[in-house]
Amino acid sequence: MKIDFKSMEVKKSTEYFKLTDDELLENWNEYGYTREECKLFDDGLNVTFFDDMEELETEAEQFSNWIESQRYEVKAIVKTVNGRIAVVLI
Repeated sequence: MKIDFKSMEVKKSTEYFKLTDDELLENWNEYGYTREECKLFDDGLNVTFFDDMEELETEAEQFSNWIESQRYEVKAIVKTVNGRIAVVLI
């Protein structure tokens, strides 16, 4: 069953984490991940990134099938500071 990602709320990461762009873009670990990326990874069992909403919509059916096969649920859709779309799964 295809998930209707268009009908889901997309929050900006600044709203979602209640931090500024600068705070989210800080280098946060020795591997070069930003604070934003680390917070997203900590927020769910899996985080899948898309370049933009158009890519998510293009991949929606295949991605929905994969989510279902892994028994995940969508916790949140977050637009990152640099415009990528992060789908947080639990």
